Amino acid sequence: MEGDGTVLNGLDLNRAYDEVYQWTNNDNLSIDDYELLSNVTNGTVVIHALGYSTLHIVISSIVLTFMMIVVVIGNMLVIIAIATEKSLKNLQNWFIASLAVADFFVGLLIMPFSLANELMGYWIFGTVWCSIHSAMDVLLCTSSIMNICLISLDRYWSITQAVDYLKKRTPARAAAMIAMVWILSALISIPPLLGWRDPKANNSPVPTCQVSD
Repeated sequence: MEGDGTVLNGLDLNRAYDEVYQWTNNDNLSIDDYELLSNVTNGTVVIHALGYSTLHIVISSIVLTFMMIVVVIGNMLVIIAIATEKSLKNLQNWFIASLAVADFFVGLLIMPFSLANELMGYWIFGTVWCSIHSAMDVLLCTSSIMNICLISLDRYWSITQAVDYLKKRTPARAAAMIAMVWILSALISIPPLLGWRDPKANNSPVPTCQVSD
């Protein structure tokens, strides 16, 4: 549908709103569920397809930002403590340090952009960072889960095979186990960056960023 000529910074605002309206109707969503803001930055309409109230956005931003700060600082302190305190430099804590590294980068590099994407309703950071962010999201979350599994196995073997396992758990083997966790996580997350993915048509009038299949 053509706009009626209302143009700001070279952008037909009415046509942009018509496209958003058609998009919401095609998805069986009501236009009343969306907050359309006609702020224009560098010739781009800023559209919030949220369904959230302003109070909801403010409270969510404050709470989740506080959580991100706790995640980053807490895991950073764990890493520093294990790296600097002699009494903590044992093989068991190597696995905990690996988990802390994964969670640290989740809080630092993944959560802020995911929060912005959720609250704004669209992806504003470009296609390149979308691909990198998605790959890092899968890498870090997978490694975090696998590190927890590795810690569980280490504790299980330490209890059920106390003597034999502790003899076999050398620094080289512990390092190899940690490396295997990160290598397997990378094998899952890197292929989409190299083109091994299922391309999907994006019919949304606003930029989106989703983990590739």
